[in-house]
Amino acid sequence: MVNKKAYLRTIEVVIAVLATFMFVVYVMPTYVTGETPAESVDLLISIADNIRDCQNISCVDSAVSSFDPVFVKRYDYIINISSDPNAIVSGLPRKDIYIDSVYIAGNISNYDPKIIKLYYWER
Repeated sequence: MVNKKAYLRTIEVVIAVLATFMFVVYVMPTYVTGETPAESVDLLISIADNIRDCQNISCVDSAVSSFDPVFVKRYDYIINISSDPNAIVSGLPRKDIYIDSVYIAGNISNYDPKIIKLYYWER
């Protein structure tokens, strides 16, 4: 003898799984917030050839400010030059922070790998 309640419970579980799947696929994407992240500036990639021989932050800072003066007026930023890709930067504000980075292996005569990171946020 077959238990009819077992069939009903199986059908109930299948309907619940389908309803959950439909909710997740069709209803949840409509509740995404209207905020869109700002596009990356990609400033360091544009000036990578100019900052290849920079060994200090002031050199990179002058290259950034001379290449794009509008960037300097719109954003506050911190520059980090390190050979460690996981270097921790202190002094960052509690805002939406964007990061631009470029890896420079060195020049023809000197192999000195370094990562230049530009942390920037809106004023």
